[in-house]
Amino acid sequence: MKINHNTKIKMLDDLYNMIKDIDCVGISILINKNGLWRKHPTWKVFNTAWIFLIDRYNSFLKESDLKIGHIRVDKSSNKNHEEITKIFYGLIDHGTRFQTIDRLSYPKFVNSSGVDGIQIADAFAYCTFQHKMKWKQFDRYWNIVYSKLRKHQFQISDFGYIEYPK
Repeated sequence: MKINHNTKIKMLDDLYNMIKDIDCVGISILINKNGLWRKHPTWKVFNTAWIFLIDRYNSFLKESDLKIGHIRVDKSSNKNHEEITKIFYGLIDHGTRFQTIDRLSYPKFVNSSGVDGIQIADAFAYCTFQHKMKWKQFDRYWNIVYSKLRKHQFQISDFGYIEYPK
């Protein structure tokens, strides 16, 4: 079924207005592929994004005094299960250069239709990308998403929003 432009905009308006009204905290990671490969030629974009995301999520849990956080990954990304699990075990064993990863349960691969958080995370990621691509339609959505990003002492950059390399 083809959806016309006005219907898409209405759906996006509804989605981001819903996000505005829910109690949630987001972390958004944006990797500049060319910049990453210039700075670190052997680094993989996928791995780098996951390492930053897991590190920031673990920090959020520590700041919130939450004992454990759960990672849910859409199981439709079958080809990435092994890679995500490998990244996670590596971080559990060795930590990041900033911290020990000690507040997260092992990732579970789930059907995204049954986990609301996955759709919200997808909406954050989609909006972050569209904002970076300077699609003006997303300016108002970005304002909503930006207000929900993790803050540390009122700072979002490097806590709830990572753009690497800058």
